[in-house]
Amino acid sequence: MIVWLGVAGGIALLVAWYFWRREARVPCTLDVESTHEHLHALLELEGFYPEPGDGVRMENAPEDMNEVALGHRSRHESQAVVRRASWLKRRWIRIVGNLEFKELFEVGFE
Repeated sequence: MIVWLGVAGGIALLVAWYFWRREARVPCTLDVESTHEHLHALLELEGFYPEPGDGVRMENAPEDMNEVALGHRSRHESQAVVRRASWLKRRWIRIVGNLEFKELFEVGFE
């Protein structure tokens, strides 16, 4: 009985460690371009490099950037909230990501 409680407690700690996240606020710049050469929306984080499993959400995104006219480019500076993934989740995502990436090579031409 005590062994099962220890195992259950260990599993609960691993699950909590997997889902645990820290948040940080980072200055960012949103660049939206709609021209004949480029159609993109790029969020640049200043002084921060996101890693696998991290989540990024921009605060105070302007509503007018949803409808950038053809041939125009728009930039907006704001803050982004970055949710860092735990070490365990990063490792899991790297392992699973490598397995899924290798599926792309299994292409046959007939």
